[in-house]
Amino acid sequence: MTTTPNLGLPRLIAAQAQKHVTMNEALERVDALAQLAILDAELTAPPSAPSNGDRYIVASGSTGDWTGHTGEIAAWQNGIWVFYPPQEGWLAFVIASNAFIVFRDGAWRPSFGAGGNVQFDTLGIGTEPQNGVTLVAEGDSSLFTASNADHRVTVNRASDAGTASLILSTAHQASAEITQNPQGFQIKIARASGELVPALSAAFSGSQTLVGVGTATPERTLHVSANFGEMIFENAGGQANVKRFNVFLYEGGTAFRGLNDAGTNGTTWLYAKNDSGAVGLGTFTPTAGHLLDVAGSIRCTSVTQSSGSAGKEIFGQSPGLRFIEALRPVAFRWIEQPDDTGERVVPEVDGAASRQETLVLKRGRPSGKRTHLGLIAEEVKAVADSLDLDFAGYKSRRVAEPDAPDEHLLDYSEFVAPLIRSVQELSARVSALEASRTRS
Repeated sequence: MTTTPNLGLPRLIAAQAQKHVTMNEALERVDALAQLAILDAELTAPPSAPSNGDRYIVASGSTGDWTGHTGEIAAWQNGIWVFYPPQEGWLAFVIASNAFIVFRDGAWRPSFGAGGNVQFDTLGIGTEPQNGVTLVAEGDSSLFTASNADHRVTVNRASDAGTASLILSTAHQASAEITQNPQGFQIKIARASGELVPALSAAFSGSQTLVGVGTATPERTLHVSANFGEMIFENAGGQANVKRFNVFLYEGGTAFRGLNDAGTNGTTWLYAKNDSGAVGLGTFTPTAGHLLDVAGSIRCTSVTQSSGSAGKEIFGQSPGLRFIEALRPVAFRWIEQPDDTGERVVPEVDGAASRQETLVLKRGRPSGKRTHLGLIAEEVKAVADSLDLDFAGYKSRRVAEPDAPDEHLLDYSEFVAPLIRSVQELSARVSALEASRTRS
């Protein structure tokens, strides 16, 4: 063999004359091919004024002195172009494009470097590559930065039937996943068993966006699915006197309930039962057979009268515990009161002279011995006034008769409705306590 197998360097033979010629040819070849830095790989014709040692890769469509040497390395040596055919796997750096190229499958192809590409079956950065995993990177952080204004990281799936996802894991155990799959966009979290389940999902139905919480297949604009569905709303800006409240599903209905400062259950504001449409205000156990059940007093500015309440202006429910709890029941005995008398003139009749006589306007009352149970009318009026309630159970003679004595009366039949309302409110509170114990 007269040349070396890789670079094709000529060998010296025994008793060869002019050995320096063969040696110089080998040195020129080494100088052209070692540390292969190419000035350009896009030219089809030689430059007009090359310098000794300049190297090029002849582009397709070669002309002039380069005709017939497409793909070869053209080196300007000692005033002439010398061509060196590349071999499989040779690597060159192109100065003009600032990129590496590699000779593979009979052609020069991009390799790696600025403006170039590199193709690996697997790649490990900071660690060993793994079979079946295209890229493995190990380190404390990664940075992807924009060369101009924007930068995008794309995870591409082959079709709508495929899945593109980003999995977050701990000790190689998946704990969360951001995914786009045939069902739509989802954020999943891992249960204690390790199973990834949808926490948040989004999909399109026609032109409508559907969002799901706890479900992978939302059916409405907002679809919440949970064993005990509950949402909490709170003020995060530190505004004074703004409390938190939650919305939750309970006993076949939806409830809105306030939370106290500790975040535990407070007062139920509104409850709507799914099957009957019954609504509870202040209770989530509306009384059966009633469309609206209010646990507490209610004040309305105006109400339209229905046909079922002819002759009455219904403007709210009876006050309950707030009214009853403020009253002060007392025990009393009647004290003696004299007759209330007055004088009148009897006119002349049949010749009889007119005269003045004494009349009993109101019979007095003897002192009592028995104990009576009741309320003080003036106190009842004060409680009613504090609740902005014009209570018909309190009466004053001076209202109807301005000249009558200052006498206060109570109509105890008017206390029946507030007592019934109080019992209903207490019953609702007991039911709520029992329900909260069951959930806990």
